[in-house]
Amino acid sequence: MIEFKYDAPSKPSVSLCSDCNKKKNGNVIFTTEVKKKYKLTEEECLSLPVIRKENSYHPLAAPIRLFIKKMVEQKRDEKLALKDQENAKRRTTEIEEEPPKKRRKTQKTRSREHHAIEVLPEVSMPSWPPKE
Repeated sequence: MIEFKYDAPSKPSVSLCSDCNKKKNGNVIFTTEVKKKYKLTEEECLSLPVIRKENSYHPLAAPIRLFIKKMVEQKRDEKLALKDQENAKRRTTEIEEEPPKKRRKTQKTRSREHHAIEVLPEVSMPSWPPKE
């Protein structure tokens, strides 16, 4: 039996048998997969049980963190449900709000229109060909 422990000591540990613990069975996933495929943040990863293994490729590097796939999927589903609730709430508040009022013409706009009318006096066009 392999024991998965939470980073928070107040939460109980979770145990998996050695067959379930193998990566090739697909029951455990690495941190990078949790973040890229399931779109969980580091804070959300900290709330999940984790097992730390020595990094066989780089012994001096930080240990590898493995997560239980079912628990990661549950966490992702919870996150998506919260986003859906927030979006639904936002949509209902947008519908309830009044539409924006049309803006009145400002004094500057009115004065520009008035000025344009005054500046352009009526000009009569000369007839062609010119009269002699």
